[in-house]
Amino acid sequence: LRRIPLAPSGLPERIDSLGGPVLAGPIQVTAKAGGAAIDLKPTAGMPKLELRSEARADFSGELSSDTVALKTSGWIELDGFMWYTLTLEPQAGTANIDDLEIRIPYSDDSANLMHWWSGGIPFRDQRAVKIGAVPAGEGVVFSSNDRKKVLAPPSGIWHFEGSFIPYMLLAGNQRGMAWFAENDQGWTQSMEQPAVRVERSQGKVDLVLHVI
Repeated sequence: LRRIPLAPSGLPERIDSLGGPVLAGPIQVTAKAGGAAIDLKPTAGMPKLELRSEARADFSGELSSDTVALKTSGWIELDGFMWYTLTLEPQAGTANIDDLEIRIPYSDDSANLMHWWSGGIPFRDQRAVKIGAVPAGEGVVFSSNDRKKVLAPPSGIWHFEGSFIPYMLLAGNQRGMAWFAENDQGWTQSMEQPAVRVERSQGKVDLVLHVI
């Protein structure tokens, strides 16, 4: 049994499973322009239920500032699967954004183990597919731009630019959650910044998606 209340952004405010929390807090979206934080505030009336059936529920959410709106559309299926599309729109004319991150904070006992896939092959290479414990320590414990540990997909099969990887699971012995994306469309391709990283701090583990 899962309980997943949504924040005005449309993203989960918390996720409970098997009587305990998967998340340590709400999923957060942060953005910057010219190095300064954009003040994204909840839009009134959000989130909104768009459609409901026996198998799934469709919903929308929105955060906005004076310069940009972040619009969310998604659905959740009866097994807990959630699909999201996030769209940035300028409030008027054009808007410049030089940083956009999605931060997913896991409770500590829901993020002891990790399973990630770089998009590369062969699958027996642990730089392409890794299953094991989340590395110990505080701060950044996984970075998708670490080419010593993360194998880039070979060209000619499917090719992701920069440090993008399409899949990451963080879990404990009883509960956890996986994130995935079909491709790197809409992401800023860079090896300077990890597109996906895992951080540990003060009893929680964050999965951070650096989209821009």
